[in-house]
Amino acid sequence: MIKNILIALDGSEHARAALHYALWIAERFHAALWGLHVIDIIAIEGPFFQDISGALGFEPYFDMSGKVREALHERGYMLLEEFSAVCRKRGIACETGLYTGIVANEICERARTADLVVIGHRGPTSGSLLGCLGELQRV
Repeated sequence: MIKNILIALDGSEHARAALHYALWIAERFHAALWGLHVIDIIAIEGPFFQDISGALGFEPYFDMSGKVREALHERGYMLLEEFSAVCRKRGIACETGLYTGIVANEICERARTADLVVIGHRGPTSGSLLGCLGELQRV
C-alpha cells in the first residue's frame, strides 16, 4: 500500500507535472506527500565561483557563495510553501524538507523511507536525474 510519497520540487515545468501526478495518487491512496527541494551544491560551490574569484582578486567563495546560498534557500522555501498550500487546499497531509547537496544523491537518500518517489525527468537547467533511477530501483 502506498502511504508515503516523496515528490522532488525544483520549480520546473517537469516538477509541476510530476506534482499533479503525485497529488492524484495521494488522493486515491489517502497517502501523505513529502515535498523535497534540494539546493544543488554545485550551483553554490562549483568551479564557476572558484574561477571568477581569483580573477576578481579575492579568496574563493568569499561572499558571493553566501549570497547565492541565501537566494537559493529563499527560493526553496517559497517552492515548499507553495507545495504545502496546494496540499492543504486539497486536504492532503504533507511535510517538507530543504536540503543542500548533490541533487540526485539527496533524492536517492530520502527515497529510502518513501513508498513511492515522483520526480520530473528534467530539472530547471534541463539536466537529467536519470542516473538516480538506478539507485532508486535498489532502494
